[in-house]
Amino acid sequence: MVVWLRFITCILGCVLSHSAFAFKLNAAEKLEKFSFFSAINVERIEYQELANVLPVQSKTVIYNPIMRNGGVHKLSDTQLLMIESISTIYPSRVDEQWRLSNNNLLFQENSMTYTLNTKRIYYYQQMLSRLKWVAGLEYSLHTFKRFDPTSQYIDFDWQLIEETKAEIILNSGFDFDSGRLTHNDWRYYGHLLFGIPAFTRAENTQYTDLFFDNARGYSIHSNFGISKKLTHKVHAGFLLEWDYLYRDAVELTVVEPFNDEFDITTVVEYPKHTTQIIRLGFNVHWAL
Repeated sequence: MVVWLRFITCILGCVLSHSAFAFKLNAAEKLEKFSFFSAINVERIEYQELANVLPVQSKTVIYNPIMRNGGVHKLSDTQLLMIESISTIYPSRVDEQWRLSNNNLLFQENSMTYTLNTKRIYYYQQMLSRLKWVAGLEYSLHTFKRFDPTSQYIDFDWQLIEETKAEIILNSGFDFDSGRLTHNDWRYYGHLLFGIPAFTRAENTQYTDLFFDNARGYSIHSNFGISKKLTHKVHAGFLLEWDYLYRDAVELTVVEPFNDEFDITTVVEYPKHTTQIIRLGFNVHWAL
């Protein structure tokens, strides 16, 4: 994971260095090359886990406010570079229920919060007048906190568990827009991307020495936006997004000594899970 993070940091450093250099060379040209956007969204997260070792499942719906900011740099007449950041402003607290998979009997209840921090860097290559090919990297950090568990079947030795999952996803797909920001009274835009995880790592404070790495799966990311010109260089409007992530389970075998003759073997699972996110919010986009 350190290698990947250094690679992304290197890319971002090169982009920012190039941007600063362009600004010093030609301030007038910069006015046509840069635009920025900012938005406040509400997201609806539907998170589901399907465990196998202990056959239980959960399905939870969470509503969180998020902030997103980013910028678009025009590399050439047919090439763009976009950098975006998405962060949960404040996580809401919800109830999570775990039910037995075979008979849907309630097994466990607890409270939960979920936060998401995502960084994206995308390259756009124009193919047709309004259609672009997109490819890039996405780094996401998912954080779950579960607390106050109750169950009539087991006694708990914890009151708070924190689970984090870091991912680097390779995304590719297509983007369309109705035209440049400064030349349209109304602007329509959207994209459809498909991704696969290049790296995943999950940790859980209940198992401090274990790392659940390289979960396989896929993701789909789509959005559609519409904006109205407020001034020559400022647009404001609404953005609707739909994300879907699927990850397979990761199982680890832990062997611990019981006595001089016997060992205890335990299978620990990071369950198969899906995440479906719908975001809707107000978006402002301006050129410099």
